[in-house]
Amino acid sequence: VWVRRIRSGLDEGLFHLTTQWMQPADATSREGSTFEVSLALEDEEGFWAEPDTFLPIAERTGLVAEVERWAISQTFDHLARSPALADRVAFCCLPLSPQTIAEGATLELIAQQFQSHPTLPSAKLCFVLSEAALSEAPGPAYSFCEAMRSLGCRIAVDHFAARGVGSIDLLRRLPAEFLRVDARHFVDVAGDAVDQSIADSMIRLARTLQRRVMVTQIGDESTRDTWKRMGADYLQGLAIARPSPVVFTTNA
Repeated sequence: VWVRRIRSGLDEGLFHLTTQWMQPADATSREGSTFEVSLALEDEEGFWAEPDTFLPIAERTGLVAEVERWAISQTFDHLARSPALADRVAFCCLPLSPQTIAEGATLELIAQQFQSHPTLPSAKLCFVLSEAALSEAPGPAYSFCEAMRSLGCRIAVDHFAARGVGSIDLLRRLPAEFLRVDARHFVDVAGDAVDQSIADSMIRLARTLQRRVMVTQIGDESTRDTWKRMGADYLQGLAIARPSPVVFTTNA
């Protein structure tokens, strides 16, 4: 059923962009607003399904690259259509699956988008790759990162966990500006000394690697405040802002 719905979504224009505002830890940040781009899939009755519902199925069935390339094209169109909007946006994060990164069609699409929208600064786009995918297929991932850097785009590594020497060496070599930490991996970071110690060591490692830190999936204010106090650069989650169908609005 979901495969048919995903295919129909692509063929009939039933996918929609959503964006979730990311709060800079420094409230006086002058870079502009930062967002994560995501997707929703509309059904026959007009209800929107969240990406966690359909993206894993799209990955298993080989449809995810087509879905994510649609999101890339739509993001370019939204930003390029309104220069005033693009000026307000510091950058937006687009998570990509390993399949999408490995396909040459993705690189071609991004290059074509920049050719079609020559006034859009490439630094407005930040492509997000998972650390596990980088470790499992470092060749395609590294090539993709190098290509994006040559275009002037930003790179973020998601689910940063520093699993070992090889992982850290890969992060050292990758031209990634950001490391992203999932707050759900630290169940009680606001109250548990061990969680705090591990989280603090990850932030210090990121600083040693000269990377900025994004913390995602923040569900409550005490978690937000703790990560902010420990030095995270960007904070994202339902405790900060919900995903919005009105793209590139803070919706805080």
